[in-house]
Amino acid sequence: MGFLVVCTTTGFSSPGLSAHVANHLRLPSTIQRVDIVGMGCHAGLNCMATAAHWAEANPGVPAVMFACEVVSAGYVWDASKPDLAVALTNSLFGDGSAAAVLLCPTPERPIASTNAAPKPALYGFESLLLPDSLDSLCYTWLEEYHKYSFTISPQVPYLIAC
Repeated sequence: MGFLVVCTTTGFSSPGLSAHVANHLRLPSTIQRVDIVGMGCHAGLNCMATAAHWAEANPGVPAVMFACEVVSAGYVWDASKPDLAVALTNSLFGDGSAAAVLLCPTPERPIASTNAAPKPALYGFESLLLPDSLDSLCYTWLEEYHKYSFTISPQVPYLIAC
């Protein structure tokens, strides 16, 4: 493997999470790494784009993308001030991770997909930024709780529907 890109919003660390993953997996010390931190949901698309572009530039060499979130670390609930937005946020977001290996085929290393042995293929992807919505869904510092937490505006369903 020649490349590792990791994205997270909740797993900020220094050195970056990619260094910890590479060390844990005992990847070669020459592995190229990128950490994408603090972008929220959009980080997954940037993680995929980064891995895909690296794989295109280095045909035949695997690129791995890894996304990891520990959202439960940011759960906040104050029984003295029940808040529907907080309850909704805590129920929508959970801990999770995903990984994919991307490889651009070469004449020496083709990737053949058949009905008997289907292989997934990436044909493209894109994202969309909703103007004037940056504070509608975010991971912010809550001073009263002394921790980061996700916040979601009740307007999010209406923003997405537009």
